[in-house]
Amino acid sequence: MLTRRNFIKTSALAGAAGFTGVNAGIWIENQEIAGAPEGWKTTYPRDEIKPFFEYNPKGGHDLKGSFVIRSDNREGLMGRWTRTFPVNGGRHYRFSVHRKYKGPDSPVPLHRSGVVRVLWRNGKGENVKHDKPPFASYKTGEIPTTPPLSYPEYPLNHGVPDAQGWTEISDVYFVPSAAGQAIVELELRCAPDAKIEWSGVSLTEVSEPKPHVVRLAAGHFVAQRIRVPKERREAFGPVIEEAARQKADLVVLPEVLTYWHGESFFEVSEPIL
Repeated sequence: MLTRRNFIKTSALAGAAGFTGVNAGIWIENQEIAGAPEGWKTTYPRDEIKPFFEYNPKGGHDLKGSFVIRSDNREGLMGRWTRTFPVNGGRHYRFSVHRKYKGPDSPVPLHRSGVVRVLWRNGKGENVKHDKPPFASYKTGEIPTTPPLSYPEYPLNHGVPDAQGWTEISDVYFVPSAAGQAIVELELRCAPDAKIEWSGVSLTEVSEPKPHVVRLAAGHFVAQRIRVPKERREAFGPVIEEAARQKADLVVLPEVLTYWHGESFFEVSEPIL
């Protein structure tokens, strides 16, 4: 079944994982910050781009403490709070955290500068495989491939910031059967003159959620003789509206939608917001 998590992984989040940069195993691990709860540590790729860490015991959306990361006016600072939680493989868990961000939404927007990741590992700290293989095709009788190594989980934002600026980030996950621990990472990356706070971190076992069927639509359309990227994009409006009329949850559109023969890909590229 095509789940929201699997769809996102196979599209956008593979790129986001690469943007995270250096392998977590070779990040510099700092000592515990004074006053921080037991088990929480800070890490960063190297000293030259280390941000500033602190723990505020009276901070947070519930005033029970917050993990703080601050940057100065230099670009490219990157660091994270991290902790390892024990889990029971083969069960469902709900992860939740609240985030508060102060700083410019440029050059790196918030959804790329304030990142949460959850990684599944076995008792030795090694990556594990998912229980089920992905299907290379949706054709009846198609043989699936072998189970892949687990990707990092990227919990989703829920709603807009409240009156105090806090946003809930949460999701429910099936933990691979071979996993015995989860590494939680709360990160600030590449945002100058910024401050981010994390609070209320929890990872708790829950019952299996009810299945949710997703209706997928594919738009087969060629915008003939339209050369302007903006107009080519707008030409797909009726296709998307028809998919919505048929109650589609996801709409798949052609690659390089804004491209017309003759231009370079750079000329028709657009910023990722």
